[in-house]
Amino acid sequence: MYKVLLFDADDTLFDFQACEKQALHSTFAKYHIALTSRLLQAFHTLNKTLWDGYEQGRLTREEVVFTRFVQLFQQFHLSADGIQFEKDYQDALAKGHQLMEGAYALLEELKHEYRLFVVSNGVVATQYQRLQDAGLLHFFEHIFLSEEVGSRKPQISFFEPVLQAAKPSAKKEILLIGDSLSSDIAGANRIGIDCVWMNPNKKAAPNNYAITYEIQHLHQLKMILDSLKTEKDG
Repeated sequence: MYKVLLFDADDTLFDFQACEKQALHSTFAKYHIALTSRLLQAFHTLNKTLWDGYEQGRLTREEVVFTRFVQLFQQFHLSADGIQFEKDYQDALAKGHQLMEGAYALLEELKHEYRLFVVSNGVVATQYQRLQDAGLLHFFEHIFLSEEVGSRKPQISFFEPVLQAAKPSAKKEILLIGDSLSSDIAGANRIGIDCVWMNPNKKAAPNNYAITYEIQHLHQLKMILDSLKTEKDG
């Protein structure tokens, strides 16, 4: 039976889409720039490309966050300072701590039976503030953020201190829960632990990922864990 649960943060515990939307709108409004659908789509495309580069080791975190708005503004011939915009955006994002439905109640239940960790590639200052503001920080025994670890998911080196902290639990007693195939699921596969793919939109998964469980809502995780306890007790 599992003893340690590793939770990704964005789009697993936090409703990152809602947090991001709020932060983008408030920051663009601050700079008196109309956030058109075309501009928003361009940002999402550029942002995904840059973060993919980070996960693949082609870009540093700094190259991602401090060039995305610079590139976006160049693309749209806007004169705003992309680096300062990023700083203001991060401040706004840190204030957004909307949770996925049922996240708090789930952690409240799980904390009595499992050791809970956060494993995230998110920005340190942003993640800690959001965890604190959402009232989640006290649930977790350890917070592992790539910026502090010095490696990123899905690299094995990111998970080395995680596995060390999880002792004396064995790998078979560790379960990772996350939404990203390329960082969460791939990372779990690389280190040989079970995983839960948070897949609310029911996307098709490529065959090259080993997915132990798939859920669309957090309450399904509790159902899985409860069923495993029942099997063990039976």
